Amino acid sequence: GGPAAVAIRLVIDTLAGLGYVHGVREPDGKPLRLVHRDVTPGNVLVGYDGIARVADFGLAKSLLTEGSNLTNHGEILGTPHYLAPEVIRGEPASPASDLYGLGAVMYRFLTGVAPHQGTTAEVLLKVLSETVRPLSELRPDLPPWLVSFVHRLLDKDPSRRPTDAAKLLVQLTNDARNAGLLVRSETAGRRRHPAGGLRRG
Repeated sequence: GGPAAVAIRLVIDTLAGLGYVHGVREPDGKPLRLVHRDVTPGNVLVGYDGIARVADFGLAKSLLTEGSNLTNHGEILGTPHYLAPEVIRGEPASPASDLYGLGAVMYRFLTGVAPHQGTTAEVLLKVLSETVRPLSELRPDLPPWLVSFVHRLLDKDPSRRPTDAAKLLVQLTNDARNAGLLVRSETAGRRRHPAGGLRRG
């Protein structure tokens, strides 16, 4: 798995992006209630500056238009490993389901494997019925607060899962700083792009 400090940095940047998306408002102040719907490792892009950004808003959709037929009802969109159980069951995506996806991305980054293994059909069933293998088994070196953070995001019950990306961002930043695991974005950039040719003036 990847270094914890780099994983934390990527998740902090992604939380900042999701916090912005989830909080977007109309000019009159009415919340647009946007969700991304497809938070996957492929959509968390790390620039040469090391800053992670949430990309590919192809599936992003306002909860306000959820009733209209933008997608056939019950059609599963997204990558099964990173889909929240409620989305698989055909319920509307929400900020909590985006944060489930982020938890699955973080688990994958820290361990090198997605939370559930198998074919698409097997993974969909496991997301609904099986608890993920404890992160502490795969990475006994990780601090308990970080393990607990990831498992909270992967809670099968959306009502028990965090829903506020902006609050999580503050919590994760503070916890990481206290643990000496808060690195600057450039660390992630350099690590990912050893030959990036970055010039720092």
